Amino acid sequence: MLRSRFLSRCLSVALSLCPAGMVAAQTTIQTTIQTTLSVPARTFVESLGVNTHLEYTDGRYADAQRVLKDLQFLGVSYVRNGIPQSIEHQGLGLGLESWDTLAKAGVRFNVPIPGDADLPLQMEQIRIELKRHPGMVASVEGPNEINNAPVHYAGLTGDEAARALQRAIYTAVHSEPMLRGVPVYYFTGGSPVDLAQSPGLADFANAHPYPHFGEQPSTWLAKEFRDYFEASETTPKVITETGYYTDPTSRDWGGVDAPTQAKLLVNTWFDAVQQGISRTFLYQLLDPYAPTQPQGVGADAKLGLFYLDDTPKPAALAIARLTKLLADRPSRPQAIPMMLEGMPETGHSLVLTRADGSILVALWNEVSIWDTKSMKSLATQPVKVRLLVRGREALQLFDPVNDTRESFTKASGGEVSVEVPDHVVLIVFAPQHS
Repeated sequence: MLRSRFLSRCLSVALSLCPAGMVAAQTTIQTTIQTTLSVPARTFVESLGVNTHLEYTDGRYADAQRVLKDLQFLGVSYVRNGIPQSIEHQGLGLGLESWDTLAKAGVRFNVPIPGDADLPLQMEQIRIELKRHPGMVASVEGPNEINNAPVHYAGLTGDEAARALQRAIYTAVHSEPMLRGVPVYYFTGGSPVDLAQSPGLADFANAHPYPHFGEQPSTWLAKEFRDYFEASETTPKVITETGYYTDPTSRDWGGVDAPTQAKLLVNTWFDAVQQGISRTFLYQLLDPYAPTQPQGVGADAKLGLFYLDDTPKPAALAIARLTKLLADRPSRPQAIPMMLEGMPETGHSLVLTRADGSILVALWNEVSIWDTKSMKSLATQPVKVRLLVRGREALQLFDPVNDTRESFTKASGGEVSVEVPDHVVLIVFAPQHS
């Protein structure tokens, strides 16, 4: 996909979390017990997806088993991939065999419809795939970044053409029995729109926030929706592309080193859920091309979670640790009485709950961590906070980026002092024994 760098309803039918359950960033010192609605761990894990390019049969995506193995390593089952070279080009289409491989393993797809595609043929290919693998399509998306790939549709051009095609996509999806309940995402790269006042275009606002120069993600995510969608606070939202690339010597739009990418992508995931964003697709699964290939140079070649040789980058390791920790059966949000003291304005928190009654409080502090002049990571000082969760016993502090665990003494009970770093850490609480 081409990517633009400059750039609430309850969540989707695939998720069941209301944004009221999101924990707001702590901007003042809280000195009293307040009730916070949690995010179920299963809901949180299912909010993460990743972009793939199964149509890149001249690169590393050609090996479908490798792609599947990497997805399983991450613990991610949602991918964003257009219909590879769909049937108007070939009988089967480059990459469609890989589609089948992933679908057989239970992977579900967000399917973007290209701006230059034949919509009836795209819908026919989707029906063919659904007959083979019912339920494989989780969502359908409008054209990708029309600022980079202008749309020409029904004799129209520009935003007008994109909106006409978007409306046709919405109508086609919601009139197709095989896609009953499947949401439609809005296109990216257009002019601002109020979806609530424009029925029949999309079920979700959609954005591609790419933070520049190693900046923390929270403000970038919020700004992208404010810039492109009116009444964005109450509009259901998804992110179908976002990421940081691992080339600290690049001054394109600002690469970072791999450990910094890990911190920033984990923060991105938690920020997105905190801001009520239903699903976030990181860009992308793997570095697809060798540097000796024409496509193997530039920022796009280094955005992957896996290196060219299939070694997981630190970001992939951190995500895998989180999905393993949070793997759970479905459950409902819980009202959690808690108090948090000492968080600065740059601090954030999110409360997750598992079906067994355990609680995980995520804390992170989004201070600057990348020096664009030296192109090196910055050392930061953690912030000491006091956390109290009523009726629970603190068990452990887990750092998914550094893969460290620190146990609390039984005397701690439900109150602990925590040093909050520049990336997410989780404090695990169990139901307190009587």
